[in-house]
Amino acid sequence: MTRIRAAFASFVVASLAAVLLLVTTMSGTASASHKQTPILECVFQDTGTHQWNTLWGYNNTSGSVENIAIGSGNSFSPGAQNQGQPTAFKPGRNDNVFVVTWNGTGTLTWTLNGQSASATTSSNKCATNPVPIVPGTGGWNLAFPVAVVALMMLGLGLYSWRFGTGLIAPLRRPAAGVDSR
Repeated sequence: MTRIRAAFASFVVASLAAVLLLVTTMSGTASASHKQTPILECVFQDTGTHQWNTLWGYNNTSGSVENIAIGSGNSFSPGAQNQGQPTAFKPGRNDNVFVVTWNGTGTLTWTLNGQSASATTSSNKCATNPVPIVPGTGGWNLAFPVAVVALMMLGLGLYSWRFGTGLIAPLRRPAAGVDSR
């Protein structure tokens, strides 16, 4: 029995080592041969806030998703390095990915994997204010819970009507002359 346990333990350790090796070699980390290039789409001055909205995208020629953490390889300047830019980069050209609002002073620069794109107030102007569609704020995010609640209420109503529980429908009254005790 101990030989079987030892063989099983060796198999588990070897499997874990193989999985770890596979994960580390296939993880999408940026390398010099894989280029991710930031793209400034356009700038727009918001007349209400007098701030500048900048619309950004990127091009990833690696052919696979590449992960670049916020830091020296994926940062904005001046200001905070993290301005809402992605950290996972899908292959190909990806337009209109995110918006950064900035005061318009000087130059706003996104550096990505050694490549840079900069915005100034004289950069290519957007035709309209590039307000992003934030995932989870569309019409369906509230429609589903409302539909579930409506169906639950319908089911509860049908149940109380059928069995006379009084949850929604009034309790059934006993027939005349029948003792309800």
